[in-house]
Amino acid sequence: MIEARFGLKHRPFDKAIDSRKLYVWPGLEELGARLEMGKHSRGILLLTGEPGTGKTVALRRFVDSLNSEHYLPVYLPLSTVTVIDAYTQLNRALGGQEVCSKSLLFREIQNGIAQLTAQGKQPVVILDEADLMRSPPCTTPPPKAMTSSNSTTSFPPARRSSDAQSRSPYVLRS
Repeated sequence: MIEARFGLKHRPFDKAIDSRKLYVWPGLEELGARLEMGKHSRGILLLTGEPGTGKTVALRRFVDSLNSEHYLPVYLPLSTVTVIDAYTQLNRALGGQEVCSKSLLFREIQNGIAQLTAQGKQPVVILDEADLMRSPPCTTPPPKAMTSSNSTTSFPPARRSSDAQSRSPYVLRS
């Protein structure tokens, strides 16, 4: 419909577009480098930004760059779930068994991560729209044993809004 109207070969805003064909906007290389730093530190990163600034595009490009022999990307769309629902989704994605209690759920997630590690793979978990979860994600942090590393990586703080020329719309923290 829109393709014929404007003489296009493909839908211009389709979510299935190959990430290599997506628009490379200013700041994408810096954000990609920060995601790579997070990957190598095996840490936890928080990516925030205004709607429409390219967070999902950057994450798609990052995930597509991961070597599937060494990484297992796990994408969890969290727009309408609770924290426990998110843990259940993560457990399923890691191949864990369905369980009813929170403690067994955490154990299954830990086992899934341990099995991946034994296979030489690292999970890369992406929680999309986590700000819309019915319970704030910070109120129920994952047990320390779920994280694979105790190392931390510091990224530069967000620039002041007065620095509009070089300002990045993203804040990455670990």
